[in-house]
Amino acid sequence: LKSLCAKYGAGYLALPDPGGPFPKAHTSNVAIRRLNGTATHFVQIDADVIAGPGLVDALLHRLAKGPTDMISVYPRRLPKLPKPYTEYTYQELLRHSTRIEPDKHAWGMCLTHSFEAMHQLKGYNEEFVGWGFEDTDYVNRAGRAGFTTGMEDFGPVVLHQWHPTPSRSQYHRNLQISKAGKSNEGEWGAI
Repeated sequence: LKSLCAKYGAGYLALPDPGGPFPKAHTSNVAIRRLNGTATHFVQIDADVIAGPGLVDALLHRLAKGPTDMISVYPRRLPKLPKPYTEYTYQELLRHSTRIEPDKHAWGMCLTHSFEAMHQLKGYNEEFVGWGFEDTDYVNRAGRAGFTTGMEDFGPVVLHQWHPTPSRSQYHRNLQISKAGKSNEGEWGAI
């Protein structure tokens, strides 16, 4: 990954293995804090998502229409296929995909944020570990704080790859944290 990032001029940041469930909220905050000041918005895409060729143009067009603090993109779901996804063209993958119907929890996968919102909300709540609810909690807190949020259907620009169901051992714990709706106390996104 490090060499691929270097090839395309992308930043690379490796964090120590925490041992235990993946701390997605914390690692997202660390990366986002590193980007501060380089743009007004940033796009966060989950590792199991394939971004289509029209995604960046669609997001730029949407942001040009007027200010918004958060945009989530309706994704399409890919089934398990007989060959690796890399052996298909994007158009072939689209033919295999189905639309994921929106719901109030479909915020992750591809979320565009404003830096202003991220800083005022103190990022993702770092009490979340493992799978689930850190993105829903973040967007809900943003809405309560008066930031604009919305889900957009840009057509087939985001594909969610099939994978075995991740461990949901932290599901109930994370759900309770989400219901509390609180921000990080003190420093956030620190290494």
